[in-house]
Amino acid sequence: MKQVTVADHASVRTWLSRFGPQTTGMLAQRGLKLFAESDDSGLRAVFGVRDRSVVYPVLPYAPITRQQLVRVFHLSRLHENFCLMGPSDWVNFAESALEPARRLRSVDYDLLIRARQESLSGGSIAVTQARPRDALKLFSLQEGYEKEEVLFSPEEFQPVLSWIALQKTLREQLVLVAWDREQPVAMARTNARAGEWAQLGGVYTTPSHRRKGLQKALLVTLLNQLSKQGQGACLFVKKQNLKESKSNESARPHDHPPFVDFPKTEKEPVPSYPPPADIPAPSIHEANQEPRRPELPAGHPKFPAIPPEQRR
Repeated sequence: MKQVTVADHASVRTWLSRFGPQTTGMLAQRGLKLFAESDDSGLRAVFGVRDRSVVYPVLPYAPITRQQLVRVFHLSRLHENFCLMGPSDWVNFAESALEPARRLRSVDYDLLIRARQESLSGGSIAVTQARPRDALKLFSLQEGYEKEEVLFSPEEFQPVLSWIALQKTLREQLVLVAWDREQPVAMARTNARAGEWAQLGGVYTTPSHRRKGLQKALLVTLLNQLSKQGQGACLFVKKQNLKESKSNESARPHDHPPFVDFPKTEKEPVPSYPPPADIPAPSIHEANQEPRRPELPAGHPKFPAIPPEQRR
């Protein structure tokens, strides 16, 4: 297992793009360090490491050895606390090399996809594309989304980091918003785009405006725009949320455009590695953080006061 050189990055990324939605989030990361294992037949396994804190294993073929996995973790100089993100079979096998490391938390997701295709009909609800100047108006939506869908506990919400993430998203991603008069009440957006796929995120509606078809209008508009730009879409949904959505499907026919479960095709099988007995159910979890401080909006009550001499 060797670190991929700059000269070989393009060919390795091309290989990773073959796995479509499974590697879209990984390929969209900046400053990603890549580690690869190959044999006479070509690449067999790749690990991506972001900010020494997030590890993306890509293990589509025969499992590599524990020694090779340990070498990745050693070369990448991971922080004491980090996360593994990816399909459960790949994560489980990578996790088996971490003993005696202990899993602290986990989140289970289902991956839903919708390939690029003809336009969908989204109804008459008007939506707009958000811009960086809308950040302050959208911050309450961002806070609600993180507390309900991202964090393990609402008490973990960090307003400064959330503000940084929102500003970055509005600069770099496609963000659509539904409004009630002057107040934003629902949003949907991309959070990673690479090749022929876009990964969606930030899908959230305020509790008082749910079950009114707002998310369908947002997602249909978003999918149509992505389709015109040559991209399909994928979406990670918490297993519990998806279970509740399917159980209420007959009562909520207007909430979601057609997504399907990600298929395991015969051409590119995802192998089943027997996980060690002490490893619980498979998981995917991602935490996004930025090291720099933001330009804080003046007088915003949610932000702590930071003395001028401590700002960077």
